[in-house]
Amino acid sequence: MIDELIMEGNILLESFQKGNYSPYTSISGKEYELWMGKVHIYTDTILPDCLIKDELNKLYQKRNQYFGDSGVIKVLGILGAVNIMNLKKKECITISEQKVFISHSSSDKIYGDALIFLLKGLGLSKSQLLYTSDDVYGIPLGKNIFQYLRENIEYDVHMIFLLSQNYFDSVACLNEMGAAWMAKNDYTIIGIPGFDFNDKRFRDCCIDSQKMGILMDNYVRMAEFKEMIAKKFMLDVDTIEWEQLFEEYKNMINGIKFGK
Repeated sequence: MIDELIMEGNILLESFQKGNYSPYTSISGKEYELWMGKVHIYTDTILPDCLIKDELNKLYQKRNQYFGDSGVIKVLGILGAVNIMNLKKKECITISEQKVFISHSSSDKIYGDALIFLLKGLGLSKSQLLYTSDDVYGIPLGKNIFQYLRENIEYDVHMIFLLSQNYFDSVACLNEMGAAWMAKNDYTIIGIPGFDFNDKRFRDCCIDSQKMGILMDNYVRMAEFKEMIAKKFMLDVDTIEWEQLFEEYKNMINGIKFGK
């Protein structure tokens, strides 16, 4: 997202400087307002509370008060610095530090618990799982919940969107989805049993609704999901242990579905 903002800002700047440039005129118009709007959304959604965020918000509020191209240059300078810091942080992330974030509605905790059981059984550590419905995998004590989620979504996190009607009724869930989309995280779409992937709210949401989704009780697809996670996180999963784990997972899901 930030790379695109920097590229669009540079195009805007070049276009202005090639025109009837004057230090007493200002960049304005639809393309400028659209770009500044995108920067403002990125600032509010992705950046943690800090001086950089405050400065970008001030630049947005005063966007029509700058002469020449000074406003755009200031925004590009800050975005460039943020991008360099992000790249340096990503370079230091190892496989063992990569996380899986289960974005879900608290009303679907019983299904989220089943996913955690499966992922932990595959070999992911407690520190690699972010799941707010269980304190063991939730937000560390003393951390601001929204800032912590923003920080984790922004960096090397694999998102699992656990979709249901409850999910689309939740503003917090939709905010998580939007933040992950802006940060361009890798993600997997998983629906609770009975979720309809033709649901209008899913079709209209920000993530790619054409991407193949998985129902939790489609055990063929869930086995493929296991292979994907094992490969991405370099997990060595014993075949016999996997079969036992997967059988327990299936019993959990069937028990929820049929009230056993």
